[in-house]
Amino acid sequence: MTTDMNRRQFLGLASTAGALGLSGCAGFPAITSHRSPNGRLRHACIGVGNKGREDLEALMTHPDIEIAALCDVDENYLNAARKWFPHARVYRDFRELFAAEAGRIDSCNISIPDHNHVVAADLAFRQGLHVYLQKPLCKTLRECEYLRKLAKDAGVVTQMGAQFNALLSDRQTVELIRTQALGPVEKVYLYSTRKGASRKRRHLPPAQKAPATLDWNLWLGVAPERPYAPEVYHPLIWRVWHDFGGGWVGDTATHLMSAVWRGMELGTLAPIDVWSEYQTDAEDNVKGIVWPTAAHLIWRFPGVPATDGRPFEIEWFDGCTEPDAHSPANFCPPPEIDAL
Repeated sequence: MTTDMNRRQFLGLASTAGALGLSGCAGFPAITSHRSPNGRLRHACIGVGNKGREDLEALMTHPDIEIAALCDVDENYLNAARKWFPHARVYRDFRELFAAEAGRIDSCNISIPDHNHVVAADLAFRQGLHVYLQKPLCKTLRECEYLRKLAKDAGVVTQMGAQFNALLSDRQTVELIRTQALGPVEKVYLYSTRKGASRKRRHLPPAQKAPATLDWNLWLGVAPERPYAPEVYHPLIWRVWHDFGGGWVGDTATHLMSAVWRGMELGTLAPIDVWSEYQTDAEDNVKGIVWPTAAHLIWRFPGVPATDGRPFEIEWFDGCTEPDAHSPANFCPPPEIDAL
């Protein structure tokens, strides 16, 4: 199938989309309108590689979910998923999926790089689809606000993919904070000191032609055009670039902060101020367009019930402590905190 929406129109749609955090949406009805003759929820998977594959593996375990459609810009990922679901309809472009599947699906998950979240979710909500959208929800607060309103107006069920929310440890943490079982919160320390793709030195090798299996134009989506380069964008390193992701904070802090945010019932509360320091191991030609390799952040908030009304701080460290990528001490948690 083809679509008459060209790249410029695609970018225009994105520019009108502001976006938001769906965790603030309330009052959505339970999913009750299963239009499938067998009563199962007809579901479309947008993004079926890496995290998308993990989401697909989880979805396929539920007896009441029918995987009706698959979509990915990378043919290798799409072909692997098709082996599991040979009867599912397949697409490379999620715009074509939404156009062709109107009235034939009830829900979708969006498990693609952050920069295209808002456009895909916008199209889903406008069709009244229930949406599971991977974290971080969007790249800007305006985008979050936009999507929250759109989801509320559509009356759909939504969930953001912060998987720790479903774990007993996070649920217990939320309860401990809300009930002040350990007393009022005075300060929050959060940190991640492990290695990962976002620790790699930021560099940009010479441009190459994208692999035949990857639709590079579709992968870019709403982002500014740039040539493909190997081993720096797809499939994993996109998080370190401003145009595509949110660095280590957008990748990992979103998980670790979730239980605290819910337990302290911060909702849309804005910080009083934010302090930061960072270092970036990168080639000079890309330092201004990539996220840091190590950061130390402090958000200072006004008082909330969990602090007995007293102002408090959330302090974040993401310096790596592994020997071959060790960060300076100021980017790592204090020893007495790390020892707890």
